[in-house]
Parts: sequence; structure tokens; C-alpha cells
Amino acid sequence: MSTAASLPTGPPIDPGVEQARSWLAHELSSAAYADDRSPLQRFLDWLQEHQPGFDGQVPAPGWALPVVLVVLALVVVAILLVAVRRSPTVSRTGPGGGVLDEPRLTADGYRARAESALQRGDATAAAADAVRAVVAASAERTLLDDVPGRTAHEIGGVLAVVFPHEAGEVRIAADLFDRVVYGRATVVPDDARSVLDLDLRLRATRPVLTAVQSGRVTAAGASVGGAP
Repeated sequence: MSTAASLPTGPPIDPGVEQARSWLAHELSSAAYADDRSPLQRFLDWLQEHQPGFDGQVPAPGWALPVVLVVLALVVVAILLVAVRRSPTVSRTGPGGGVLDEPRLTADGYRARAESALQRGDATAAAADAVRAVVAASAERTLLDDVPGRTAHEIGGVLAVVFPHEAGEVRIAADLFDRVVYGRATVVPDDARSVLDLDLRLRATRPVLTAVQSGRVTAAGASVGGAP
């Protein structure tokens, strides 16, 4: 049979407005459009309907549905954790939070992470860890306290006073940290290397200290501990 012979030969369907409206109302009244359950409820109902075994004869135990839901929840959590861990420059405290993402990591540890990031071509992660190395080193020298609660700009302001000859570079490093961690800005290896060089210079520089009061280092009249 040819294709032309199989095509309908009758006149095309051309319903009037009332007829088309009647057909639409009839279609929308079907059960397929009457299901107002949420997607989650539909999924739960689907699981409930499919609790029997694969052959449809042996029912599953009552704990099967809760176990399936727990497993699904764990899978979602695992996916989210993997996504977060794949972004090494994102601070766990969010914008305006602390600088050090691994409080137990030493300054040497942050330097090693920065160098490793540079070797694999990740200048953004290297820049962030280079700044963290500066902060961790300053904390190890007791030039900073309450580091977890301080932002990059707060720390930069303190270190600019402690190291006045490097004040401009310290503030640039603080700005760089915010741009790469929170602004997701793209940087080049030289940006990260400049912060590592700053870290090296600060380690060889004697801080400008005037007094030690109540466990807080006071630099050029301003308390490093944040107290007036």
C-alpha cells in the first residue's frame, strides 16, 4: 500500500468555538489532570506502591520505605559535600567571615598548599592560601588574636599598623583575598606569588610594637587585640 493511499481522505476537522471549548473541558476533567499532589507526595506514593518484591509477589518489610528515604537523603548530602569540597577557595564562614578555613593548619601548611596550587595551575586557590599563610604566621607570632572572628580587611588593618613599611601590600593582599574567595575573581600566578613574597618579607621584618598589655600586643598605639 502506498503512503498516499494510507492518508485520510475526509475533510479536515474544523470545530467551532463552542465545540472546541467542550472538547477542552472534557479533556481537562480526566483523572490525569485531577492529581494535585506535590512532586514529593507523588514520589512517596510511588515508593509505597512499589514496596512489593521485584516479582510483585513477596511484600517488603515495613522498614523498607524509611530505609530507602534515609539512603536517598544520605546520597543528596554526599553530593552537596563533594560539591563544596571541590571549591578550595570558598570560606566555610561565608562572606564577611573568618579567613582561615583550617584553623589547625600552620602557616607552613598554608604555604605548602599555595605552592601546590601554583604547580597545578590553580592561581585562585594559591592566592587565597598565600593570604592565609600571612595571617597564620602573624597569629603564630602573637601579632593577632581572635583570628577566627576577624575578616581579611580587619586583619589587614592591624598588620598595616604592625608592618607600616608593607602597609600598602598588606591591604592589597586583603583585597585580593576578598576578590578570589567571595567575588570569585580570576587571578594570575603572579598575584599569588606576590603574596607569598610578602609573606617572606614579613617573616624577616621586625614588627613595630610599643607595649604588651593584658596579653594583647599594642602596635603604634592601636591594640592588636581589638580593644580600644
